[in-house]
Amino acid sequence: MSDRYVFAGPSLFGFDRNQFPRITFLGPVKFGDLPALARAGARRIGIVDGCFETVAPVRHKEIVACIDRGIEIFGSSSMGALRAAECAAFGMRGIGEVYRQYADGFRVEDGDVAMMHGPEEMGYMPLTIPLVDLDHALWICAGRVDLDQARHAEIMQRFGRIDYRERDLTAVLECMADDPRLRETLAQTLSVPGRALKTLDALELLKVMC
Repeated sequence: MSDRYVFAGPSLFGFDRNQFPRITFLGPVKFGDLPALARAGARRIGIVDGCFETVAPVRHKEIVACIDRGIEIFGSSSMGALRAAECAAFGMRGIGEVYRQYADGFRVEDGDVAMMHGPEEMGYMPLTIPLVDLDHALWICAGRVDLDQARHAEIMQRFGRIDYRERDLTAVLECMADDPRLRETLAQTLSVPGRALKTLDALELLKVMC
């Protein structure tokens, strides 16, 4: 029986989880999941994605209680990055760039990682683009097109005003309707599998947990 578990959804969409046979993968974490795993004998738990609107989210006290029992808790990418920044003082280990941005105070809004996704039957397919992934994609584009920091910040502000439920690719590209070259470059960048920042951070967490 596995003693290593990872809660992940859209951040690992399409990823071959068989590459990490020592890890048991579960869907996005919710309230009550951690105590259940503790009782089942988990020794390492990774939190990538989590529920936050339709059901109660994982609580800080649940994380601290597991740590007090000697269970290693890791967080990255999305809900995991948020909780890791909030619970670092209690021993939760944060991994990846998204975590570092929250831990350093560069990001403070939970909504920067929020996104819509499909159900378990669809593999938690991403339906919208979180702000952290758009930010990362724009930095990649800056090496290929004329995109200075002021223009980058303007796009992020415009996109940030859109409700996270409506932040799809169409909405992103409408934010730069006056720049066809950037639109094309960004669309290509966002379509590359595994390039999203949340995915890169999730893969880093998996490697650490193994």
